[in-house]
Amino acid sequence: MRVIKRNGAEVEFDIVKIIAAVTKANDVVDEEARMTPVQIQRIAE
Repeated sequence: MRVIKRNGAEVEFDIVKIIAAVTKANDVVDEEARMTPVQIQRIAE
């Protein structure tokens, strides 16, 4: 699958990058609102 980035570039979907980005965002929310690693994996898939 290919995706279009914000700058307009078309690139291959990279699940590792998606997981890393969601995990990084998840780390800064209040602990009681955080997702589990399984939830993050499901979002990326």
